[in-house]
Amino acid sequence: MSIWTFDRGLVLAAGLALAACVPASEMGFLSTTPPQPDSALRAAVMGDGAIALTAPPGYCIDAGSLKPGFALIARCDTLGGAGRTANVPLALITATVVTQKAGTPAPRAADLVSVLDNAQVLQAKDQKGVALVQSRGETGLQGFSDTHWRGAFLVNDVMVGLALYAPVDSKASGPRGASILNALATQTKSNSANRRIAAPTPVSSNTN
Repeated sequence: MSIWTFDRGLVLAAGLALAACVPASEMGFLSTTPPQPDSALRAAVMGDGAIALTAPPGYCIDAGSLKPGFALIARCDTLGGAGRTANVPLALITATVVTQKAGTPAPRAADLVSVLDNAQVLQAKDQKGVALVQSRGETGLQGFSDTHWRGAFLVNDVMVGLALYAPVDSKASGPRGASILNALATQTKSNSANRRIAAPTPVSSNTN
């Protein structure tokens, strides 16, 4: 029985599907045009204000990719951002956020495994509230390794689904990928500690 209150496949499928739909000109990592400094964000408020999605060290959120409930994250220098990236492996991370009902349990790696279609699961583990699965299968991204990571965690009643894709020569497709997603979750949870889902704005009525 699934512990998720929404379509379990949504958080996994939306990332790659949306990544494929976003034009390359809006994706600093894959764009052929020079990136702009203001394209690289360290954090972005999402989930109706309930979370501050925070990129892991060395990575930034691509401002041009931001949509309601979705963000692309890449190494800061590929987006025109500053910071130390000498030892940071290239990777493309998709983040999908979906508001949950109050009291929704944290996701488990077994839930991620159960919705991976046509993929060979290499390992699955739960670490500090983060569900992680490494799998091998077609990504649809040219030049990227067929080994990639999926992850999910819950913060402030918002489910965050992650997918990490790396070029064939990047260490991020290996054990380093799990560390990157764990760092993203840790930073996001820390920076979201005092946030809550924003209440709907009252609609004023005209009594005249």
